[in-house]
Amino acid sequence: MRLAPLVLLVASTAHADPAPLWDAELRLGYGLQVASGDGMTAPRAAPLTIEGVAAFALQEEPRLYAYAGGIVETLDRSAIGASGGIQIESGPMRLRGGAVYFFAPYTLFGATASGGGCHHMGKTIRLCADLALTEYFAGTDLVQGHAATQVQLVFGMVFDGN
Repeated sequence: MRLAPLVLLVASTAHADPAPLWDAELRLGYGLQVASGDGMTAPRAAPLTIEGVAAFALQEEPRLYAYAGGIVETLDRSAIGASGGIQIESGPMRLRGGAVYFFAPYTLFGATASGGGCHHMGKTIRLCADLALTEYFAGTDLVQGHAATQVQLVFGMVFDGN
């Protein structure tokens, strides 16, 4: 009979709170950019990115979301664009993969991947930190035949919805 409280404890922790059906996130990212050209690479500070995204649940176990939103670059250059992709979460950890497209005043297209974690600051708010890698490989802002790589530390505030 001593096992009964232990079984109840394990059963209650096995079914954590259900995944929110959607969330909204404000993200700020800053880091380094490496652009190749004329056989040389030139590291420099990447533009500050400000991104607002909404994520919608696709699957509960594992927690899988589709996300989309708008992105702005500032501090060194100004641009506006869109981002989207897939996000998977397991406990406090999360991974993202998707695409970024800047359309004004120039074009720039790339693939992005990030990983990090979140910490609950209440029932519906999470603070997150991710390490993001973006490879820009097409667009009018690139020298033809070359690419640019950005590595950023991204901080986010997530508002969970039901």
